[in-house]
Amino acid sequence: MERAKTSGRIDDTEEIITQRLRTYNEQSRPVVELYKKFGKVREVDGAGDVLEVWKMTRKAMLPQVSFIIGSQASGKTTLGGQLCERTNSKLISFGDFVS
Repeated sequence: MERAKTSGRIDDTEEIITQRLRTYNEQSRPVVELYKKFGKVREVDGAGDVLEVWKMTRKAMLPQVSFIIGSQASGKTTLGGQLCERTNSKLISFGDFVS
């Protein structure tokens, strides 16, 4: 509420801030919790130095790579395809690299 005294914004009232928090808890938080189950949520403390926050954010956003290994015809491609479908990832088969 202190920011409202100096920001000049008409939408920094207690009522509007309460509504924003309610909207977050009802609509955004469930989505975040769902994606946490798939390991897709990264948390970065944004209260520090701008450059440090940028470095932490960049590190958190680097691509993740998973490998599935097993004998021929053991279901690696099937499992990989199902995992990719559930986590919105991309499946790259070893055969794509070796000809």
